[in-house]
Amino acid sequence: MDIHTITLNVPAEAEIAYRATDVWKDFNINVAQSNNTEIPDEPIARVYPNPTNGMFTLEFEADGVYMVTLADLTGMVLLRRTAAVQTIQINIGTYPAGVYLLTIDDGKRQSVMRIVKN
Repeated sequence: MDIHTITLNVPAEAEIAYRATDVWKDFNINVAQSNNTEIPDEPIARVYPNPTNGMFTLEFEADGVYMVTLADLTGMVLLRRTAAVQTIQINIGTYPAGVYLLTIDDGKRQSVMRIVKN
């Protein structure tokens, strides 16, 4: 069976039909505009120095528990750790120079930042 992706801008309506084996199925989909359109202007944490030679500091906006993931640009996860303090330091000195993606998740929001290692 082929899988097709349909992108809708909200609010929207769509009529979709597909065939599984020899049976046609019809669906009506309604996508409503969400009232929750709040998008945080600021990232969950501040990162410095960036660019870095190896060691950088993550300063979270508030106390809490954060999942911190560092990946290379291919998506390979290089580091994953939980932080439960407001400031942590991460050493990427053993990784080659380049651009890395730092994802911070507090369970409600997610923030992705670029880290440049010289």
